[in-house]
Amino acid sequence: LGLTYVKTINKIKTNNFVFINPSGVVVWSYSKAHPVPFIESDITAGPNVLPTAYLPEYDIIVGGAICFDYDYPSFIHQASI
Repeated sequence: LGLTYVKTINKIKTNNFVFINPSGVVVWSYSKAHPVPFIESDITAGPNVLPTAYLPEYDIIVGGAICFDYDYPSFIHQASI
């Protein structure tokens, strides 16, 4: 299950994505690395690291990104490394 949400802590706003495995465990959480210029000027960029996780139940690696992060091939390429 993947969920996105906006979080504000001490006036710092981030756009976040969390992945929860079939057992209900949070596998990874990340903050959007590339906020949309002008539209998300109030969003603080997260690290330039794409999260991935191996799910042995399905023998697959899953990753995720938010919106504008997909416009950066080098960012998305991290899922295949």
